[in-house]
Amino acid sequence: MRIMRNIIFSPFYKVLIADFFMADQLTSQFPLLRHVEFAACYFMAGSFRANPYEMCTNSKQYKHLAYVISFLPYYWRAMQCLRR
Repeated sequence: MRIMRNIIFSPFYKVLIADFFMADQLTSQFPLLRHVEFAACYFMAGSFRANPYEMCTNSKQYKHLAYVISFLPYYWRAMQCLRR
């Protein structure tokens, strides 16, 4: 939790090797984060019972959230690089 806090607030904290490594892993694993996001939308919203498969991918909220999830690991990594 401490490392994730340091990654999120990376411009304000000294960047340690553990923070650097974890942010690098998050950057490498963003396709997995996108799949987890879709699974959460699909199963937690209960759309698998009543709605078609495309219900999550066609909504505007899902698309905006997908952009944010895709952008955040790269942003955090860039902020760490600026801090270093």
